Amino acid sequence: MSEGAFSFEVEIFGALAPRTERRQRLAAEGPLTVRDVALRLGIDPEAVGLATVNGVQVTLEHDVPPDSRVCLFPPLSGG
Repeated sequence: MSEGAFSFEVEIFGALAPRTERRQRLAAEGPLTVRDVALRLGIDPEAVGLATVNGVQVTLEHDVPPDSRVCLFPPLSGG
């Protein structure tokens, strides 16, 4: 990879998963946010109910660090 390039893992859950492969390893050439990841996968960011990076809940504007694990979940409900 070139300077500034990095890779990260993405896992998609629930109703978001049928739109794309559930687990993927992606490469990036520079800074990107969790929102950018969703868009890149063809997922409407408004359909994401919960996002985590390395197991910590984050907003869609959170930067994705190199070699991280991003998880996208649909809105959750239940009791």
